Amino acid sequence: MAKFIYRMQNILNIKLRLETQAKTEYAENAARLAAEEEKMHHLASRRQQYENEAKQSAMNRVNIASIKQSNESMAVMKELMTQQAVRIRIAQKNLDRARDKLNLAMQERKIYEKLREKAFEEFKQELNAQEKKEIDELVKKSLSKEELNNYKELLAKLLKTSPENIKKLHNGDKKVYRELVLKVHPDRNPDDKLANFRFVVVDKLYKMNKS
Repeated sequence: MAKFIYRMQNILNIKLRLETQAKTEYAENAARLAAEEEKMHHLASRRQQYENEAKQSAMNRVNIASIKQSNESMAVMKELMTQQAVRIRIAQKNLDRARDKLNLAMQERKIYEKLREKAFEEFKQELNAQEKKEIDELVKKSLSKEELNNYKELLAKLLKTSPENIKKLHNGDKKVYRELVLKVHPDRNPDDKLANFRFVVVDKLYKMNKS
């Protein structure tokens, strides 16, 4: 049996690798953004702590130096949070770029996968046409037992039965003939485009050695 070979498989393999790399890059950028956001959360918690200390110092009338120190600490935290906000924006932009890159890689991979599916369908159609041609040539002549053995697998596939039943049909077995006629009859298989052909093959194989 012919083997399906996709002529653009190498390109598809490259697209798959690029998509894998893009997924890794996206995951790394997502982790960096999460880490920067966690740092911001930590800075915000520290700033809130200094604010609470400053309020407590004012309520308890602690010396001016302590209140000044708390205010200076809050100013430092505010500056650090401003810088951290910049880092978060940069990390978010990097993540957005990585997401766009991943989406593009996925789209390109899907294109080549669809092309492969289309090529495979065309391959199957060509293969079926070739098998149909071979079978059509076979049933136009009387088959010897030796010839039947060479082609019974192909005929069995066409008639959706076993090679043994093909042999019995060729030998004029009425029971197998009736079973296969009912099985492949066009009226019972309206969606099968090969139904008429299968029916003719059953009839010819049965009658082949009777003439």
